[in-house]
Amino acid sequence: MLLLQIKGLEARGAVTIGMLAERLQIRHHSAVELVDRLVKRGLVARRRDDGDRRQVVVTLRPAGETVLRRLALYSLAELRTEAPAATGHTAPARP
Repeated sequence: MLLLQIKGLEARGAVTIGMLAERLQIRHHSAVELVDRLVKRGLVARRRDDGDRRQVVVTLRPAGETVLRRLALYSLAELRTEAPAATGHTAPARP
């Protein structure tokens, strides 16, 4: 979930730990712990903001982008197979 939030917020500019905590509705120190875990796994990078040294900016690393892409593909595949069963509809036959 954290990777997805980082990806979604990137378009608005620098993503800070405070922003992530707010979006995930968790405490700041909990967001720090989550980011620390992802840093250790090489999925995100963290650095001090150039303009405000109190802020910590979080960015996706290539490995994080890869994990996020895989999760998205898995979710799409699951929707294709499970959604018709859940709604009672069958997928149209492909030619």
